[in-house]
Amino acid sequence: MKKIALLMIAKGNSKRLKNKNKLNYNGKPMFVWNIKKGLAVSKNFYFNSDDEEMIKIASKLKLKIIKREKKLREPETPSRLIFKSCLNKIPKKIDGILHIQANSPNLDVNLIRCAFKIM
Repeated sequence: MKKIALLMIAKGNSKRLKNKNKLNYNGKPMFVWNIKKGLAVSKNFYFNSDDEEMIKIASKLKLKIIKREKKLREPETPSRLIFKSCLNKIPKKIDGILHIQANSPNLDVNLIRCAFKIM
């Protein structure tokens, strides 16, 4: 059986919408909704951020934390560079990584399950 890891990258502040990932959505910060859905699929879940408040919440939810490198904290940093940095910090025994979007709280958990099975 393949070892698949889940990964969420969540910026602390957004240029267009301040604190987008932490906005309250139905009583919880937006990024927490998909963390909980992801945890229903796998406990092998990594979280990358530059925001201490979000890191603290993700830690309490038992995610494996990858703190964002300073050089990758600029507003225009492409996601691919953040993913590459995360790949270098996730154990090599992982066969695949499923990215879970931080700011899509309406994502259906069954879609995560389906993608996880396909991998």
